[in-house]
Amino acid sequence: MIKNILKFLLDVASIPVIIIIAYALKFKMGFIYNVMFDVDTGFIYNHAQIEPYLEHIVLVISIWIISFYLSKVYQRYYGIFAGINEVLNIVKGITAAIGILFMVSIIFEILPQSKSVLVYGWGLGIFLMSGHRVIINHYIPEKSKKKCIIVGAKAEAQDITERILHHFQGVYEYCGTIAETCPKDIKFTIKDKFNYIGNYKALEQILLNQHIECVFVNASEYDEKSIDTLIFYCEAQKIQIFLNYSISSPLQGVASYEDLSGIPLIGFKEVMLSKKSLILKRVFDLVIAFVGLIMLTPLFIGLSIWIKSVSLKGPVFYCQKRVGLNNKEFLMIKFRTMKEDAEDKKGPTWVSKHDTRYIKGGEWIRKFSLDELPQLINVLGNSMSLIGPRPERPFFVDKISQDAPYFSMRHAIKGGITGWAQIHGRAFLTTRPLEKFKYDLYYIKNWSWMLDLKILIKTIVIVLKGEEAY
Repeated sequence: MIKNILKFLLDVASIPVIIIIAYALKFKMGFIYNVMFDVDTGFIYNHAQIEPYLEHIVLVISIWIISFYLSKVYQRYYGIFAGINEVLNIVKGITAAIGILFMVSIIFEILPQSKSVLVYGWGLGIFLMSGHRVIINHYIPEKSKKKCIIVGAKAEAQDITERILHHFQGVYEYCGTIAETCPKDIKFTIKDKFNYIGNYKALEQILLNQHIECVFVNASEYDEKSIDTLIFYCEAQKIQIFLNYSISSPLQGVASYEDLSGIPLIGFKEVMLSKKSLILKRVFDLVIAFVGLIMLTPLFIGLSIWIKSVSLKGPVFYCQKRVGLNNKEFLMIKFRTMKEDAEDKKGPTWVSKHDTRYIKGGEWIRKFSLDELPQLINVLGNSMSLIGPRPERPFFVDKISQDAPYFSMRHAIKGGITGWAQIHGRAFLTTRPLEKFKYDLYYIKNWSWMLDLKILIKTIVIVLKGEEAY
């Protein structure tokens, strides 16, 4: 609540500042150059005064704030895309506000009809209002979060923990996990924050001592009688309780839950995108890949020169067979980061941390995923998509499918340069294909072009940080 009030007040204060700066950029650049840099350049429009732009500032602020409200800028944000969603809503709100101001000014002249001032105002608004939100979100913590614990520590319970830590971190405060014993295998995405606080015998005492407000129970790890007892206890103490009865199968990502006159049923539907969705996805791929290749040409040239200079024998590009749409094989293009004979001794192996097969600088290239950039050519050639399940090599697909015949379901759409799984644990999930499979199915079931855009933005942020990559 405090954060939203502060954001609202800063928005109101920012709008006149944005109008004044936009006015100065349009009409007073010559004056600014002259005063600040003693340079006699640019135009000074003496006839254009600031007063007409501020005469109806209260109305301008009202239109701007109402547009923000209707664009849900002031809602609560949480989840892996919290920051991205907030910025996108700001862009939406400012675009609507500037559009309304332009149209209203034509009729009522509340602002002089200068398109440039409004365009500058649009860019400045996005920059300033996104900027102060980044600062507020970073330095002012949420104070109204519910304290919660997780009962259970197996895979399903860890999935719940992951959702709370990364998708509902603005709603719940994770206090710890209660289980029979502390698990040895903990998911990468929660490893740093996982907190084992005791076994089932200490449950009631922990609930009281830590003033817990919410309990999530993985029902498969807790016997039915104990669950009933816990429900009654939580009701008496006014503690919320949620039970997870989800199926313990990687296929739960495509499960649908139906009600047959009071009988709960779980159904499974075909995994595929509609024709309309496929067209939208293809257009998105073509635009981004084409623009990306043009913009990244200097980087391509620089990397090519480096690879050839440190490893004369091998080629610049490395083409590798991967399994794509409908289980068809294709050649995926990468910048070569390994020695030419990298797999001569042991055959196909996943890359590991501190791998000794890198060429000079190869580890750095992989850390920032620069080796993946040539796959934009695969995207233009229609063998890959920007976003999708990461294509595996035929050797690994055959090996994984022996234990998990449903693994080929991820080939219902084209493989991607990045995906939902990659933003949840880049290199960590490489050697955990069945865990990665869950993320892939979730992506296919919940696809939208906006999800693709958010994954792309999130990927860029993660790659620039060089997080968990090798």
